[in-house]
Amino acid sequence: MNPQTQHPPSAARKPKLLASSAQRGFTMVEIMIAIMIIGLGLASSAICLRIGMIQNDMARSTTYVTQVLQDEAEQIRLLNWSALQNLTTTATFTASDSITFPSIDPDKFTFTREINNIIGESGLKQIRLTARWSGIKNDAHELSMVFNYAENGMHDYYYGIRP
Repeated sequence: MNPQTQHPPSAARKPKLLASSAQRGFTMVEIMIAIMIIGLGLASSAICLRIGMIQNDMARSTTYVTQVLQDEAEQIRLLNWSALQNLTTTATFTASDSITFPSIDPDKFTFTREINNIIGESGLKQIRLTARWSGIKNDAHELSMVFNYAENGMHDYYYGIRP
């Protein structure tokens, strides 16, 4: 016989035995732990997403309210002293048509204006603009802007009667 054509002994041709049952795959305990870890990760992601949406809504609403209050303050600052005195002391107002904000429902906001005399000061008024609204979780929010208006202030100096 030619040594090159010899076949290995039959013991060498035996098929490999399968691995023992402890090494074949994952156990149920390992699978359950992996599922719990994945579930915890997904739940954490959902919580973070919800918190992010709430904060985004709060930032969007605060920006809108700030623009509306600033616009109303500028409208009041354009009035002369006699026109300011003709305004009612307490009133509600709405956002001007020039202020449009995507994905904001203007009906969920309430804007109020209060004009008060400052005690001991003639010719000086305090104006408080307030906005109230509820967020995604129906929690109440409020933002106020307070400023003073003087009778012979800059508006009257530049555009009104000069002393």
